Amino acid sequence: MKRTYNRIVFFVPEKVHLLDLCGPAHVFYEAEKAGASLEVVFINHNQSTTIDSSAGLYFTKLIDATTLELNSNDYVFIPGSENIHQVIDKNTSFLNLIKKWYDEGVKICSICVGVFWIAATGIIDGKKTTTHWKYLELLKKKRPKIIVQKNNLFVIEDNLY
Repeated sequence: MKRTYNRIVFFVPEKVHLLDLCGPAHVFYEAEKAGASLEVVFINHNQSTTIDSSAGLYFTKLIDATTLELNSNDYVFIPGSENIHQVIDKNTSFLNLIKKWYDEGVKICSICVGVFWIAATGIIDGKKTTTHWKYLELLKKKRPKIIVQKNNLFVIEDNLY
């Protein structure tokens, strides 16, 4: 049976930046409480049910990302975190999930330096994107095939946000 609601998925990486996660999550929490037809879920990528944030706050009862069934009505939000490249390097299996979801039409949304996860998959090569102003040059250097947009808050390319 086909779902009649949108699933809003927040990936919680190790050392997640709280503002990147909690601000957007609260917007959807309020929308859900106001009657929007959606479900908000929080996932991880390493079968751990507990993840610590960059500020020392722990998140528990996270859903294993590999167990989710997503479709083109769903959104996956990828927030920034401390030591982003080390975290990505330790969790390359999550990159395959991002690619799979992208290919299935799921809307993939990065927040701040969360774009480095999407960049690491290669799916944004040749497309426009942006990130926190302090990381624009690093993004250009690490992924020269990406068209990095300066002074933009939002960039939409296909099902990438």
